[in-house]
Amino acid sequence: MGGVVRVRRENSPWANRGRKFRILIDGIEVGRIGNRETIEWPVPAGDISIGARIDWVGSPTLQAEVEEGDVVSFTVGNGDPLALIGRTDRYLTLKQG
Repeated sequence: MGGVVRVRRENSPWANRGRKFRILIDGIEVGRIGNRETIEWPVPAGDISIGARIDWVGSPTLQAEVEEGDVVSFTVGNGDPLALIGRTDRYLTLKQG
C-alpha cells in the first residue's frame, strides 16, 4: 500500500509563472507542477527524499517519512533569484507542511 505525497505550488508573481517545476522523489522525476497547481503521487511507506528543479537550479532536497495511509504535504515556490550565481539549491523553496 503506502501513502501519498502532495505538492502544492505557490503563485509565481513574475519569474517562472508559465514554466513547470520538475518534482523528484528519491531522485526520480515523478511529474511537473504548474503555477498554483496541487498534485499527488502514491509512494511506498518509508523514508523518501523530495526536491524540485527547473533547468540547472532547484530546491534543497528534503527528507520525510511516509507512513501507511499518510498524506505528506509540501509547498514549492520561487526562492532566491541570486542563487543562479551561487547556491543553485536555493533558487526554489520547498517546505514540508
